[in-house]
Amino acid sequence: MSRRKHQPLGPISNILTVTLLYIILIILVLVLARQILTDISAGEQLRNIYIVPLGIVLPVFLFGSVGLQLIKLIKDRRENRPGTRFKTKLMIFFFSISLLASLPQAVLSLAFIDTALHSWYSAELGEALDGGVDIALAYNSERVENLVNLSESTLFYRLLDTTDYNGLWETLRETNSAVDSLQVFQENSSVSFSGDPVLILDEPPETIAENGIVPKEYLGPVTVQRVARNYRLGNGGIVTIVFSSRFPDDFGSSAEKLTQSRQTYRQIQEYKNIFRLVLLIFFSYFSLPVFLLAILVSFLLSDELIRPIVSLEEATRRAAEGDFSYRILGRSRDELSILTASFNRMMSELENSRRTTLQTEKVTAWQEIAQRLAHEIRNPLTPIKLSAQRILRRYEKDPDHIGDILEGAVSSIIREVENLDLLLQEFRDFARLPRSSRYPIRLADLLEDISSQYRSGYPGIAFDFSGADRDIELPLDREQISRVFTNLFKNAVEAMGSEGTIIARTDLVRKGNTRYCRVQVEDSGCGIAAENQGEVFNPYFTTKSHGTGLGLPIVERIVFDHHGQIWFESAVGVGTTFFIDLPLEL
Repeated sequence: MSRRKHQPLGPISNILTVTLLYIILIILVLVLARQILTDISAGEQLRNIYIVPLGIVLPVFLFGSVGLQLIKLIKDRRENRPGTRFKTKLMIFFFSISLLASLPQAVLSLAFIDTALHSWYSAELGEALDGGVDIALAYNSERVENLVNLSESTLFYRLLDTTDYNGLWETLRETNSAVDSLQVFQENSSVSFSGDPVLILDEPPETIAENGIVPKEYLGPVTVQRVARNYRLGNGGIVTIVFSSRFPDDFGSSAEKLTQSRQTYRQIQEYKNIFRLVLLIFFSYFSLPVFLLAILVSFLLSDELIRPIVSLEEATRRAAEGDFSYRILGRSRDELSILTASFNRMMSELENSRRTTLQTEKVTAWQEIAQRLAHEIRNPLTPIKLSAQRILRRYEKDPDHIGDILEGAVSSIIREVENLDLLLQEFRDFARLPRSSRYPIRLADLLEDISSQYRSGYPGIAFDFSGADRDIELPLDREQISRVFTNLFKNAVEAMGSEGTIIARTDLVRKGNTRYCRVQVEDSGCGIAAENQGEVFNPYFTTKSHGTGLGLPIVERIVFDHHGQIWFESAVGVGTTFFIDLPLEL
């Protein structure tokens, strides 16, 4: 049954997350800009302090997210995982694009804002505002002064001798058109009113300055300035006369707006440099999260892009290990999914081809083994046959002296039968090795135990295990791995003769994501001829007169069952070194 590599769902959730973060960023920038700039222009402190920590949360969150992704990327690069270099390049590309796109915009925006500040709030504008306020004040002062002068003039005293107030009003209008109404009060009651009816009063003013000026009144859009004075008539009576002047409609609100505008202008002039700094901070605040978002997007996109590549890499590794049942499930109809489908088809074809090849190899291997076995069995059968024929001929021709050859012939038959039994025993071991039962074993101790079998029998052979790490433990089947090193030591002793040195050392190596212990067994024997080196691990190949040719094939089989690898290097007259890589973990 084929195993499939599932790929996660599409990047819709990632896109929605990034889009939501971008919208939140824009909202925060708008809120912060409006609130802070408004408070600064008004010369006030921040009224909504909660906005500041709220604006810090998003950049901190983005920093944390990008930081975690960077830590994961660095860890993956150290472990040489596939796709990490491409992910790094894509991240740098997105960051560079964001930076290159933002720099001209930043320069243009800041230059535009600086130019706008200079043009909108120029010195001419300030002078115009000051002039407008001065004109309004002068106009107001002129109206007030006119009313005060009128109330104190001798002409008015001469006119006041009459009680014809309507005639008095007509005379005043002819001599001073700035007066819009004249109202006379006697004993707090109005006895006469002339002029604009909007300006009529129900009672005399309560607040009157020493010079008669009454505080301004605002009657809707109408602004009124009054002057009130008490006069003694010729008959001894006292009257209060109120002179009123009406300003143009909306004069008060316009003057107030003008004053506020001048105040705002002065504050902007005062905080102009702060404005530039605030704008720079806002641009940085907006740009930095954009950069972080770009990096985050690069991580998300790179993950989406390299995921099929990583799956293909894992699938090819499985195929290299001999697992052709591995399949990859694609997610979308794009170029990479087409590549995935092509790979799956290739794996199916390889699996079918391997089955056919394995079947063919099995048949061929058993044919070769049968031929070799027949040949090896024929070798001892020949001396057995000759010995039996010799006994038979002596029995037929000279039975009285059959004992002269019987012992030698029978000994030859027994010896060859024992060789035949040994051959069949090793063939059985080669054809059916028991399932390995592995548990942690200290390799150096195992080598010492095996070498002790040879130290007493071969005193001229030295064993050097100083290069073997005594702390290394490997998951091994003790019986089977002992057979491996026993065979290697036996071959080394036979190659060296009566004296020589066998050196064993260990090293830790890494292949892909797997760590191995590399064991080297070196001898100083005669070496293996170059023409025989390719046949060493083939069954029944031997250069020894008494060998079966199954020792090293059994060694190779045991190492393979331990998920390891064995090879050798040899030079005639120098010696041979066997290398065995055994995994540190199951």
